[in-house]
Amino acid sequence: MSAVDAWLVAVRAGHILACLLLFGETLYVRRIDPQARLRVRLTIGAVAIALVCGFAWLCIEAVAMSGESLQVAVLGTVLGATQFGHVWLARSVLLVMLGIAACMPRGRRAALPLAGLQLALLALAGHAGAASGLRRLAEVLVDAVHLLAAGGWLGSLPALAATLASTRSRETILRVTRRYSQIAYAAATAVVATGIVNARFRNAGPVELVTTDYGRLLLIKLAFVVAMLGLAATNRYRLTPRLAQPDGRALAALRRNAWLEIAFGIVVVAVVGALGITPPPMMGMSHGMH
Repeated sequence: MSAVDAWLVAVRAGHILACLLLFGETLYVRRIDPQARLRVRLTIGAVAIALVCGFAWLCIEAVAMSGESLQVAVLGTVLGATQFGHVWLARSVLLVMLGIAACMPRGRRAALPLAGLQLALLALAGHAGAASGLRRLAEVLVDAVHLLAAGGWLGSLPALAATLASTRSRETILRVTRRYSQIAYAAATAVVATGIVNARFRNAGPVELVTTDYGRLLLIKLAFVVAMLGLAATNRYRLTPRLAQPDGRALAALRRNAWLEIAFGIVVVAVVGALGITPPPMMGMSHGMH
């Protein structure tokens, strides 16, 4: 992997991670713990990271597409004449609107749809957006659901970890963890289902999983997702029921598992960053960059 590729993986991963966090944070406040307040500084920070990483991603792509050094004219051409540029502009506007909404108490109701839309549109900047016809529509929809489900699961974990660390009320913790568990279970199921469909879209069958770079990266991603599923199942079926009793060990284990899931999720997103610059197995079909 060249230095440019390494930077591209890093900025893609940073951008995606920030976008997942934005959706998960707003979802947590609206659907999981309505009594919690949107953490404005965290939201603004995540918007800033998404914009900075997104701009770096744009610059690297512009150089790669044009084969020239980075110039204003080159950026203008990419923004005005390519799908990647159009998607980048639309999503950047949505991110700025999200940052503004987070700063305005009355505007925070718009935070969740703005966060969801900017995340879903990321599907158009990937392999799915490079297909054509009905296949393109199907791939984009599946990829969008995959991203939203990942945001609902991984993106809301930091908010849950913060609640577990700062709340002393056992009733509140039990209520929040039960509600989070329900949403995370549905999101995790959607992640797995859409992930399988995506693998088939990329023609990543059993043979390709071990014979191609794309397949091997997919296996690494799968391994960490399985680890996250194991932790999530432990939390849902073993630890959360024990919170109804004065069991300090269950709460401590939940706190530990939440941070472990976050760590595993960061690795998954890093692998996704690498998958985006790795050509998928193909059967006579051409795909763009994810």
